[in-house]
Amino acid sequence: MKFYEFGDKSNPALFLIHGTASHWQLSFGHVIEGLIGQYYVVCVAITGHDDNDDTKIVSIMNEVDKLEAYIKKEYNSKIFGIYGSSLGGSIVAKLLERGNISIDHAITGSTDFDYMSGLKAIICAKILARVFYKYAKNGEVKGILKLFVRSEESKKYLKDLSKVIYKNITYETLYKEYYTDLIMPIDDGITTEKTKVHCIFGMKEDVDKLVVRYKKHFPKAEIIGLAGLNHEELLFKEPKEWANMIKSLLNKVEYEYYRGIQKFS
Repeated sequence: MKFYEFGDKSNPALFLIHGTASHWQLSFGHVIEGLIGQYYVVCVAITGHDDNDDTKIVSIMNEVDKLEAYIKKEYNSKIFGIYGSSLGGSIVAKLLERGNISIDHAITGSTDFDYMSGLKAIICAKILARVFYKYAKNGEVKGILKLFVRSEESKKYLKDLSKVIYKNITYETLYKEYYTDLIMPIDDGITTEKTKVHCIFGMKEDVDKLVVRYKKHFPKAEIIGLAGLNHEELLFKEPKEWANMIKSLLNKVEYEYYRGIQKFS
């Protein structure tokens, strides 16, 4: 795990964690400038997702351990905000569950919190890793992926998404990432008086499933659905608007998206 820091260190620290098969710069490179005026931005590079890190990923839980240790050492166990994109939100959730780090604002972006065990998790992880590995290398919808992606809208979404995929990802990294995330349980009813939790997702995702899970894990969270968007689409297609959303949430200002939002309570 590597950390890339930007801005004035006297500003409140904001950690950003990318998702599966992505890269810190591809995910957050376009939003840093819009944030460093108010925050000291720390981009987290998950092990196996950075050319500057030749270590191999062990598990997502191990990544949680590394991040927690870093925050304890470098930030005296206290940060202002943290954002986890997709898989990154699982890491955020585990930090909140443990309660060893003081966080004012915790935000998850399109995190699904899928959980499986045993043989089912192994099979699912192998299928996902194989399909996504091929997609990561060429950005094309081929083979088995075609069975799941049939509409032209979905194909266009995946084509756009390929721009933030880390091309040097290995199959081994993808498999361990998927498998160890699937088998990592997140507690229900996570609440803390010190942390405001925000769960963000696109209304083109599986709304019912996500809302149920967010309420289950974080009963006091602010749950916001962004109209007309798919999985993390605001981040990689409208980075300026994404930065505006993050600043609004961190500054406790009501966020208004031009396409509309829906809140779930």
